[in-house]
Amino acid sequence: MGPYDCYSVAKCATIGPSDVSVKNSSGIRLAVYEDSSVGIITDGRLHLLGVVKFEVHKSGAYVITIHSSTSAVFVIAMPPVQEASALAGWIAGAIIGLLLTVISLVGALIARGRRRINF
Repeated sequence: MGPYDCYSVAKCATIGPSDVSVKNSSGIRLAVYEDSSVGIITDGRLHLLGVVKFEVHKSGAYVITIHSSTSAVFVIAMPPVQEASALAGWIAGAIIGLLLTVISLVGALIARGRRRINF
């Protein structure tokens, strides 16, 4: 893990597992690990440095504490694969809706063509 695409190293905040603390509502601390996919996660022009991960096994309230030596933007998100699978239902619904619209338009055009032939 290291700074890249930064104008100055001072502007690049890197974090590691020791900089992040995650506790559940009972106060039990979750394990935080270094994420090996650090080069994959980007947000537009922002390359995320020092990506860490933790797993939440059940819904509830969690307290996340991040220790940083400089002011920076920190993003808490699901991995891209999980985000895509969460959107899969919406994507499938949109595709089905589009197909129904196309079928309706084709049916209307066919019905209009038959009406002209009969008269």
